[in-house]
Amino acid sequence: MLTCLPLSINHTGKATLVEAWRIAVFCLSAAARHRLGLPDINREDIHQVLASSRRFYRAFDRLTTLLDPARHDRRVRLPQHQANVLATAWEHDDPAHARKRELLQDIVTALVLTPVRWAKGRGYLRHFRGDVGIDTTAAPVFARPPRARRSTGELIASTEITAGWHHSAGNGPPEYGYSATLTVAARTRTALGSFPQLALGLVLDTPCRSPPRPRPCRPWPS
Repeated sequence: MLTCLPLSINHTGKATLVEAWRIAVFCLSAAARHRLGLPDINREDIHQVLASSRRFYRAFDRLTTLLDPARHDRRVRLPQHQANVLATAWEHDDPAHARKRELLQDIVTALVLTPVRWAKGRGYLRHFRGDVGIDTTAAPVFARPPRARRSTGELIASTEITAGWHHSAGNGPPEYGYSATLTVAARTRTALGSFPQLALGLVLDTPCRSPPRPRPCRPWPS
């Protein structure tokens, strides 16, 4: 599932489960499916296809449940006061919540550093001397922002309960979503040669609320 989601982004521009599932079932070669441990199904059998889809969605549900400090139905827009209670779980110091946040960040770090390790192993970063740049950019979401219900005037939260408005240095209108703070491999002198401008670290947080927290860097393999 985690492999097919990036494939979906690359081939369709969408990070949706339905597109990721279609790639897993209808687009991967037999060798790729075997390496991912996906069972063979008869694509003409509607019952097998439906069962495959349900397994895919259940796997996503189990994974997000393990990582979410405030599990709830993200398909429903809650009243804002209820959403605020759930959102505070992401900032709470409860050990169980902190463990899930740390696990989620570890997964993000591993995903970011994997291409860096490959690039280093292939010599693409031989001119890199450790210069880094820090940049914060908007990570917009498809969910709509909070709004007032027309019938009662009650404020209804977004399905992304921890999102907010990101203002990019006053340039253009704000975007609703998250603030992504990236540590990027930077070059200070062109004489050092060229190397890929890879992201070395990523922290995703609510805009204008929590500044990025520094995390210790793990040593790269020699």
